[in-house]
Amino acid sequence: MLRTALALAPLALVAAACGSSPPTPTCAPGQFLDPNTQTCVTSGVGPQCPPGQVFDGARCVAQANQTCPPGQTWNGSQCVGSPPPQCPSGQTPGANGACVPTGGGGPTGGGAVAGCNGAAQSIPVESIPGGADQLLKAAAAPHVPAGSRPVGSPIAGNFQTGQCLEMPIQVEAGKCYTVVGGSVGGVTDLDLELVPGVGLPGMPTPPLAQDQTDGPQAVLGGKPNCWTAMLPGPMKLVVRVAGGQGMAGAQIYAR
Repeated sequence: MLRTALALAPLALVAAACGSSPPTPTCAPGQFLDPNTQTCVTSGVGPQCPPGQVFDGARCVAQANQTCPPGQTWNGSQCVGSPPPQCPSGQTPGANGACVPTGGGGPTGGGAVAGCNGAAQSIPVESIPGGADQLLKAAAAPHVPAGSRPVGSPIAGNFQTGQCLEMPIQVEAGKCYTVVGGSVGGVTDLDLELVPGVGLPGMPTPPLAQDQTDGPQAVLGGKPNCWTAMLPGPMKLVVRVAGGQGMAGAQIYAR
């Protein structure tokens, strides 16, 4: 009997050893336990997750909020145009983000521009995905007459349907002007106009020139023709999204 007990003792020790498991290691912040190797690995290593998600060691989870360019916000997967602020009844977002009276003539004041349903949100041109410069250069290439040069910097905004963005310019007599505009997002009809810089308060200001194109791009005074200023003086470039919504920009050229 004693001999049998002594023979079974090593087997009991082996069974006890096999039944135990090593302690689970504690991983440092930013790491997780790999269940296959039982080692701590850097967070993010794991299966391929959808855009905007990362692997946290067990599953794909939403990626933390990212720093976006001015005029954009993180929607959980990418940087998108910031929505305009909510304004009281009878007001719309102005160029500086503040609420202004609907149809109040936009950021440059003067008379109200016909067909404008408030002012769009002005944004830095670099906040347009892909870059406004590249967008506008691509739109300008087939339409701007040879020898034309950019006049000032491009203008850009985040538009709702019917909203306008204005930029004051000083035209010179005899110079030939071309304006090109482009958009991203859901803009279906972009319009460009040149209107007098001074108008009667509360009275719609009719355009002196406007584009004859339809679609997400617009051209005013494209080659072989361009718009010639008969007299020098202040004017306004008006960019309007007549259909859809999204980001749009425009650049003036002259020769």
